[in-house]
Amino acid sequence: HNKGHGFQAACRGAGGAALMLKGLSPGAALVFLMAGPATNMASILVLDKTLGRRTLVIYLLSILVGSVATGYLIDTVLPTTWFSTITDGCLHDICCHSTSEATPWWKTLCAIIFGLLLIRRSPLRVANYAYVHYEGPDVRGIDCALLYQPHLFGLLGSESIRVPSEEYKMRATRDLLHCWGVLAGGDTLHVICIHFPSRAGGTRTSALNRKLAVETLCTLLEGIGDEKILVMGDFNANADDPALRDIVERMVLLTPTGRKEKRKPQGTYCYRGLWEYIDHILVSKSLSPYCSERITVGRLPFLLTREGVPYRTFLGPSYQGGISDHLPIWADLFIR
Repeated sequence: HNKGHGFQAACRGAGGAALMLKGLSPGAALVFLMAGPATNMASILVLDKTLGRRTLVIYLLSILVGSVATGYLIDTVLPTTWFSTITDGCLHDICCHSTSEATPWWKTLCAIIFGLLLIRRSPLRVANYAYVHYEGPDVRGIDCALLYQPHLFGLLGSESIRVPSEEYKMRATRDLLHCWGVLAGGDTLHVICIHFPSRAGGTRTSALNRKLAVETLCTLLEGIGDEKILVMGDFNANADDPALRDIVERMVLLTPTGRKEKRKPQGTYCYRGLWEYIDHILVSKSLSPYCSERITVGRLPFLLTREGVPYRTFLGPSYQGGISDHLPIWADLFIR
């Protein structure tokens, strides 16, 4: 059987840029980017268990020597003006909230290289993952992506669907990602990854933008029809939010509902001590018989702080060094 997974991406590139803005050399920032993800405790435990202690030692030494040597070469060989241009641009984007739709070529190139390194040079390579990603209009560079295993999901096609926020003079939000393919049993499955507009500034301020995102998703669902459909991602709203009513009524919700107790860990996101389920997985009625009844929340130790809340990457502009402010979720999909 296969697991449909709600993804929450966390990129260390922003952390590297922030450190360079604070005065860290480009070479040292590269060491942080190269060695950090490759030497986290989860990767070390997986390698030790699957490949053995000797291979683990060789792996760690190669990462250490390679990253430090590459960082040293960057600091001594490459012109510093290259990196001052980049960091100045990052600082301008942060302070001025640039709304330009044009994405610099080097950002697109870095995203492609990061994706290839993730699936070809990290411990994930043994699972033979592939991915689907489109560059979207979000000014912070946040996009939806699908990570999948080709032997379980044979990709037939994909598309990026724009939410018409800018037509209404609002800040552009994330595109919807629609992928369709064939499961191992021969059935066609449609997978829709979403990241709805946040509630920053209050729910009323973002209500119209969120309504547009919901309408865009409903239009897509109507076009697909009675096929097997899996919708997953960050909805930035609880299941009982009126804005999600149209989606919840036509799909089968796998996220638990009901009242939660304050400060008790029940949900995927914690705001001021109150836990919420704002990340959801929904399936079409035709797919429901082949799915688990409820999602599972990944409350893994390395994703949590000592207080038991998600270990976030940023707190406002301050880099925290964590993974995400959301916990991952998954559901079991049984393939015939």
